[in-house]
Amino acid sequence: MEGSHLIAAERIIGLSSPGCEEDLEEIVEWASTKNIKFLPVTTGEKIDPNFVEVGKTIGITIGGDGTFLEGARAFAPEKIPFIGIGLGTMSFLPCVEGSRKFDALEEVFSGKAKVEERHRISIKTKSFEADGLNEVIIGHIWPKKPTDRKISSMRVFAGEEYVGKYEGTGISLATPTGSTGVSLSAGGAIHYPKGNKTIQMTPMHTHNIGVCPIVFGGDIEIKVIPETEVYVLVDGGRVKSLLDTKEIIKVTSSQIPSYLIRTSYDREFFEGLSKNLGWGIREEYIIKKDYNEKEMPFNEKILQLAKTAALSAGGVLRELQKKDDLEIFKNRDGGISTEADYLSEQIIVSLIKNEFPEHNIISEENEWPDTNSDYKWVIDPLDGTGNFVHKNPNYAVSIAFLEKENLKIGVIYIPETNQLFWAKDGDVAMLNGKVISTTNRDVLRESMLITGHDPDGRLQSSLYSEVKGVRRWGSAAINLSYLACGSADIVWEWDTQTWDVAAGILIARCAGAKVTRRNGDEYKLNFSKDGINELLASNGALHTELMQKI
Repeated sequence: MEGSHLIAAERIIGLSSPGCEEDLEEIVEWASTKNIKFLPVTTGEKIDPNFVEVGKTIGITIGGDGTFLEGARAFAPEKIPFIGIGLGTMSFLPCVEGSRKFDALEEVFSGKAKVEERHRISIKTKSFEADGLNEVIIGHIWPKKPTDRKISSMRVFAGEEYVGKYEGTGISLATPTGSTGVSLSAGGAIHYPKGNKTIQMTPMHTHNIGVCPIVFGGDIEIKVIPETEVYVLVDGGRVKSLLDTKEIIKVTSSQIPSYLIRTSYDREFFEGLSKNLGWGIREEYIIKKDYNEKEMPFNEKILQLAKTAALSAGGVLRELQKKDDLEIFKNRDGGISTEADYLSEQIIVSLIKNEFPEHNIISEENEWPDTNSDYKWVIDPLDGTGNFVHKNPNYAVSIAFLEKENLKIGVIYIPETNQLFWAKDGDVAMLNGKVISTTNRDVLRESMLITGHDPDGRLQSSLYSEVKGVRRWGSAAINLSYLACGSADIVWEWDTQTWDVAAGILIARCAGAKVTRRNGDEYKLNFSKDGINELLASNGALHTELMQKI
């Protein structure tokens, strides 16, 4: 999940623990100055689902590790990214100190933070199911009589393979995030949590001296069958239960991760180890900035911004398409737009304006003031709205950048297939970091045609019988992208507008395509209000024969 999309966030859910009222009030006041809606909740209180809006809501926990774990429990099911403000004396999980909370929040709402997906653990028994961020503890119940046996006994399986019988105080099953808690105290290893989806099983006070911790892959189901009555704690008791003998306990990776917001003001993982746990091998050091380092070239900076904006908007679109009650509107051209179109545009435009406030912007959804700049961004925040509304995966984000009316940068992102196309003028075209090119097919009857709308049947009458196959995706941006990477040989569009095709034209041309009007004239972007043009594009080798047929 891209953190840059948080630039469009308009709502905060603040979860705080007792004793943090002053910090909570300060954050509420800060939010009001930014016109950000704020919903305060206390630990254990349910979040009002009507307050949550996809792509527009973040969470904040204010307190210690316990409050952070409550936040993970509350925010994860709603896919709400959250940031932890640490006020506890031994806080390890929340990474922003209270004194830096406003610096961190400013970074979040300027779209410069990152969102890290953090692995969670899932437990399922006959009597309950639960997820946790840290750990599952399965342990013995202290006997009522002092003469009774004071240890638990349980058999453990990894999938269908028998691991062994554990006797002792119990076992800890921890995520990498939870590896610095009970697991570490019991002799388990520390696991760096970033990108790590393992589960570590650590025996606690085992009666077998040679028993060591075991690390399982995240896709392994661990089965625990207790031979004595046991207790189960999830994340320090946020979920707890007593289980009878022989009740099967299944532990595996959760399908629902937590999304943690990371800023440049965060305390690093190993810094936390050093400060809170006495990690003795970390010495103080200073990273010296190389002030002679060359600044990124302007066009490279533009390309990186366009890619970030496309990925950020695309990630939000992917989530919004799952909604059953998507709001639909009539747009300024009489067609349909959705709340997804407008939110995607808001994310893209906010990111651009944050870096280049003087640049011109042309977008399908709204008219933006002319700044008289030589630089212009042409945006289709959701190309394929009809597909999107009908849960069809063929939709895309299209962003082009022009200098003095000349195409310089083109980026297209197809969220459902995670395909990111881009090109710079005078350079090669790329797909997910690999160079792409059009086909070299030169026989029309062996070619694949992708078509747009054909209202009067002219295309059908002239070309359908001349090619090997015809496809229609419902998105001009996708059509031109697929021409560029060789998935088709010809693209025909009857009624293109500038934002539909600007990025795609550059990508296709850099991949070797020829793009013209129907009459063979060079296709030029038309920025007039009625600038609807026919477009004919091919791999180049077919263009002469193609023009003869139509």
